[in-house]
Amino acid sequence: MKIKRQFFRKEKDKETKKEEMEIENIVWGGKGIGRIKGKVYFVQRSVPGDRLLIKIVKEKKDYGEGEIEKIIFPSQERVSPICKDFRSCGGCQLQMMNYKSQVDSKEKMAKEILRRWTNKARFNKLVPMENPFEYRHSGDFHCFFSNGKLLCGFYEKESHRIVDFENCHLFSKEFNQKLKKIKKFLENCQFDFVKSFNLSCGEDEKEFVATFSVKDEQKEINQFLKLKDEANLSGVALKDKSGKTILKNGECFLSYSIKKREGLLERDIKFKIDAESFSQSNFEMNAKLVEEALRLANLSSYENVFELFSGIGNFTMALALKCKEVVAVEKSETAVEDSKFNSTLNSIYNIRHIKGDVQEQIGKLISSSAKFDFVLLDPPRSGAFEVIESIASLNPKRVVYVSCNLPTLERDLRKFCEKGFFPQEFSFFDLFPQTYGIESVVLLRNENEKN
Repeated sequence: MKIKRQFFRKEKDKETKKEEMEIENIVWGGKGIGRIKGKVYFVQRSVPGDRLLIKIVKEKKDYGEGEIEKIIFPSQERVSPICKDFRSCGGCQLQMMNYKSQVDSKEKMAKEILRRWTNKARFNKLVPMENPFEYRHSGDFHCFFSNGKLLCGFYEKESHRIVDFENCHLFSKEFNQKLKKIKKFLENCQFDFVKSFNLSCGEDEKEFVATFSVKDEQKEINQFLKLKDEANLSGVALKDKSGKTILKNGECFLSYSIKKREGLLERDIKFKIDAESFSQSNFEMNAKLVEEALRLANLSSYENVFELFSGIGNFTMALALKCKEVVAVEKSETAVEDSKFNSTLNSIYNIRHIKGDVQEQIGKLISSSAKFDFVLLDPPRSGAFEVIESIASLNPKRVVYVSCNLPTLERDLRKFCEKGFFPQEFSFFDLFPQTYGIESVVLLRNENEKN
């Protein structure tokens, strides 16, 4: 008789390693950073000055990650988050810090990431918001149905699980009311083919537009026509999985403005844009961002300007009021049409709009021996590494780089330096309080330019 032998793997009781550490600052991504025996560890929801007992959850050769087991001594900057979903929701990272500490820590973080230039260029203070809540005018919300119940909100931190919040403090009360009505409509209609939607409002909150992304076309989509009136929206749009708009109801446009400012802008600039076009979700700080780019540009009326990633004309209009001509390149057809409309709306006629791939269009300009005194670029989060060599070939005197991503900015600035363009001045804006995000504006000068 054969005896079947069974082997049992002996499980070792792995004792979770715990260590004490003090948080020094926050890093890009919002985690706190500290050191244990010289090795760097990152910890979520920690505040500079916290003395913590952490549970080590990841060990790598050069760094580790931990979770807070116990706050031994809380930082003086630590506060209670006003949002009950903060611990799980990925929409914010810094609500456990008072706002002054957020600003100070972000400024320190920016200087650390850009440290190779701190002794060579001017670093301006991070410009804070007056009210660090209720500032967002746009949000993307994910949807999932579970047993007929709708889960709708932001993703959890480092996860694709949805946090179904009742109220988000980054948006106004009016915005949250609209959001609740949309959620109720989706759940009542059991529209489980909706993957996500964007809700945006104009500067004065008179316009609200909801744009839905659906998994596939359904017979029920015409019921969305009712949502405009039920939620008192200006417009409703539906896009299929390819991004094509398959239904529109009402006016799907948003309005905002940049007010005149003595010494910079002689008159107001008005914008009316398609709700599907990209725009900054913080109109108050966006105006300051544009003003700073204009100040650093220091344009003269005889200068020619080249703008890359020009979008709906957010910077274009202000630049055009100060120079001879702006050549603005943007690949999105909707954004280009918005920019053309806004130039007419503001009676600005010295803009040449070009729809197309930025790299391709720069190549054509180089081939035609085009000359520009100044270049402005406002690329997506991925940066502009691939086009820097082409920008250098245009040989402008000055460049202003607007960035929402400090690590890619640092990478791109190194490339610019290789081509003879060196940072002269850095400015920073807190467009997204309660998060780690920073908007940066950098002036570079062409050291190859012969005066």
